[in-house]
Amino acid sequence: NQALQSLGRINPADAAKPEAKAEIAYYKAYSEGRLALAGSGKIDEAGKAMTTYLTANPNSYHFYQGTLLVADLLVKARNYDVALTFYAQLEASPFAEYKMRAGVGKGQAMFSQNKLPEALAEFEKVLGMSNVKGDQAVRQQFAASLGKAMCIANQGKPDDAIKMIEDTVKKVSPEDAELMAQAYVALGKCYLLKPDAKKQALIA
Repeated sequence: NQALQSLGRINPADAAKPEAKAEIAYYKAYSEGRLALAGSGKIDEAGKAMTTYLTANPNSYHFYQGTLLVADLLVKARNYDVALTFYAQLEASPFAEYKMRAGVGKGQAMFSQNKLPEALAEFEKVLGMSNVKGDQAVRQQFAASLGKAMCIANQGKPDDAIKMIEDTVKKVSPEDAELMAQAYVALGKCYLLKPDAKKQALIA
């Protein structure tokens, strides 16, 4: 919101260079997209704004970040098939972290369509990239572990999934609220797949 307020005080016509106008367009579209993903913006409008930017600036250094945002917006809009085409562009990038993020995104999209074997294969692919280092790589490995656990749980093995999530949680800092939240939401969903485990689900 603050970014959009700041951008709103800029008249794009005052930007002398095309590069400056492009930067304004990108950060406006990106901010709107992040708001839409968080539930307080219009998904279609945000996706269209970023797609327009990417089409006009195919060589931008923002290309992969913008592509990722469009893919995530498409998943939120349940337009899974088109989302997969954007994730495929990320997979073709030279950057391992974007390849991992694409794999997680594809897995989540397939899981949402109940394509469990296909989703599991995508999560396994990301988990196989254990040689990639860095904070973002750790986060994508974590997300892939949770995705794999959810696939296993929905294939009739919630106990195996619960153990997998509990083991995964031990590998990250308990102060990382975002990752902990993801883990315990997934844990709760696994417990809901068990008979008479609603109390454990509520606790998670």
